[in-house]
Amino acid sequence: MTGRGGSAVAGESLASEPEDRQAARPGGMPRALRALSHRRYRLLLASNFFTGMAQWVQAVGQGWLVFDLTHSPLKLGLVSLFQGVGMLIFTPIGGALADRMDRQRLIMYTQVVMLGQALALAVLVSTGAVQVWHVMVISFISGSMFGFSSPTRQAVVPDLVGREDMTNAIAMNMTVMHSMRIFGPTLAGLLIATVDVQGTFFLQAGAYLVAMLVIMALGRIPAPRQAGDRPPFLRSMREGFRYARENRELFDVLIILYISSSLGMAYLNMMPAFAGDVLGLEGGSYGFLMVALGVGGVSGAAMNTVKAEWRRPGLVLIGVMCVTGGALMLMGGVGTVAATVPALMMLGVANATVVIVATGQLQTRAEDKYRGRVMALYSLSYSMMPMASLVMGAVAEQVGLREVFAGTGALVLVAIAWVAATSPRVRRL
Repeated sequence: MTGRGGSAVAGESLASEPEDRQAARPGGMPRALRALSHRRYRLLLASNFFTGMAQWVQAVGQGWLVFDLTHSPLKLGLVSLFQGVGMLIFTPIGGALADRMDRQRLIMYTQVVMLGQALALAVLVSTGAVQVWHVMVISFISGSMFGFSSPTRQAVVPDLVGREDMTNAIAMNMTVMHSMRIFGPTLAGLLIATVDVQGTFFLQAGAYLVAMLVIMALGRIPAPRQAGDRPPFLRSMREGFRYARENRELFDVLIILYISSSLGMAYLNMMPAFAGDVLGLEGGSYGFLMVALGVGGVSGAAMNTVKAEWRRPGLVLIGVMCVTGGALMLMGGVGTVAATVPALMMLGVANATVVIVATGQLQTRAEDKYRGRVMALYSLSYSMMPMASLVMGAVAEQVGLREVFAGTGALVLVAIAWVAATSPRVRRL
């Protein structure tokens, strides 16, 4: 069981840095950039940069493609559901694998499959053969590969930087990923407006290729050594679930993450329909609208990079979830571009802060031997977003998108108020 500073096991493992890490201690590196003193972390960051670009270009391109084919919020939700099911099935497996095998090789395998699915969709769209079921299958594959790779990408950070620079590394990684919310949708919007939607999928494939080549240079990253005999695979997964459930502070942070993903971020998959039906925007304008979300995300991530540590992270999590609920109510209640742009910026700041603060708490409180499985539970939160989007899409076809956005915002406020009232551990974090 870990306390506020994490377990003794975790502390010993992270303090005992490999020789190549010890040779790259920060020295005169500015505090906000000190994680960059680690060469292998810089390579991981570069790979995450291109992977994030590919994912955001896919999100905009795929969402607009499905909306253009169907004009149905429900179909947008169904495509997202397939992605969520892939995440739900394979994320726990990916977490267990991250604690058992070479982490660099595991990331490499997923990058190859991601490259293949992006090329397949690009060819289908270019030849005019694409159908919604194609997008659903590819969305399932994409979600599955995210499930395999995301826990590993998260768990590998302490291996590359050590405990001293871990929070800074997490925040910097989120800054890079959220910067793609600017560049990814902007590039996708330009491509949709100039060469049509298939350009987004070719760009996605190119970004995955570069990310794969960078990971090849990272070198071998073995899983932490386990004391005694390694447990069978399924038992290893069950042990990860039990460890997180019994560590109440980890459990409470995960609950907030799940609320954020299921209620506070499900709007993302509905944004093509909101932009087209409510705001009356075209594909290129929709891409630029998403830049507002990216600006907020980068601002939130940069703020957390500079801040490094919050004195009361639990209260920060509660506060930014309240911001999330309020911003969704503003979007749905007003339903104009003038209200949507600042609301998206607020959502970007809030989403980035929740992810960075929660990830830092999970990384520092989890023992080394469980870290991959704990981060799989973190990554599992992303599977809840597509599933909630399906519900949003089904309800929106009956009552309207504006009402669904406003109602979801209200549910966020009710849920986080319940957590704050019933879990004093969160307030004491």
